[in-house]
Amino acid sequence: DMVIPYAASLGSKNKFVIFTFFIIFGLAYLTCKNITPHIFATTFTTKQQREQHNDVDVVSGVSANNSMVNSVETKPFAANLPTVVFDLESRFDRIFLYRVRKAGGTTLQRWLKKVSEKHNLELSTKEGFALTPDDLKDNRTLFITMLRDPIDRAVSSHWFEGRWQRKTPRENRTNSKAQNFSSWMWYNANPKGDKFVWQCSSNCQCKWFGTNITYNPIDQTRMFKFDVDTALDTAVERLKKFHLILRTEQLSDQKYVSVLSHLLDAKDIRIGTANQHRTVHDVIPQTDLETLQKLNRLDKELLRLAFG
Repeated sequence: DMVIPYAASLGSKNKFVIFTFFIIFGLAYLTCKNITPHIFATTFTTKQQREQHNDVDVVSGVSANNSMVNSVETKPFAANLPTVVFDLESRFDRIFLYRVRKAGGTTLQRWLKKVSEKHNLELSTKEGFALTPDDLKDNRTLFITMLRDPIDRAVSSHWFEGRWQRKTPRENRTNSKAQNFSSWMWYNANPKGDKFVWQCSSNCQCKWFGTNITYNPIDQTRMFKFDVDTALDTAVERLKKFHLILRTEQLSDQKYVSVLSHLLDAKDIRIGTANQHRTVHDVIPQTDLETLQKLNRLDKELLRLAFG
């Protein structure tokens, strides 16, 4: 028997229908390719909306810590860097930087000052005072913060600001007169007050992000209370509001910095790294390091949730 090819067996009308179908499918495919996800992402949740972008030079997969996965439980952005440029000038009026103490905030603030000037944005910062829901209400603000390994952060805090009283004359700042790490650690393990925390050695990042805020029923003034049972969950919920949560340790990684500069359309503005390369000369006894690990159980878990 003669085998008739399938295409040849179709009538002209059917051929036209199939041809039209493929044309429509092809046009739809090309259209979809030009729509890039504009991701406002945090380490804890992923909020997506599809917007039109014109040939964005996306830098993705810059390191193992910058991979994107689907499950919230497995961290949507391990390093919390999305891969599409933020539309700063039309989407935002302000950049808000919440500075975690001794986590590279000075370097980042100097850089963001130049970024904000380039894009005609206001830059505001907060440091030491507990983050509140009111800080995060403005939908025309780009929210940025950073997190740092709590052990490294505490060691840095002691070395650079905790060894002497603030008013100690420089000529009297000798190692023999310095407060040792163990004394500093225990003195600052439970800072007085919850609204404002400066020098701190225990779960400091959960204190800044996760302090419980209630209102006095008599005069409606705000009351701040750090609750160890709720602080981690509260910190996570507030961090969900941030567009970018940076990891201090990676600000010395040029690939990471390159992606960050790309996201904020600031490749022409250099991020200084001088403070990140200072040598910390503190030699911490092993027993103090083990104690410090226990004192920072919540902060360690916060960073695990954020960065893996």
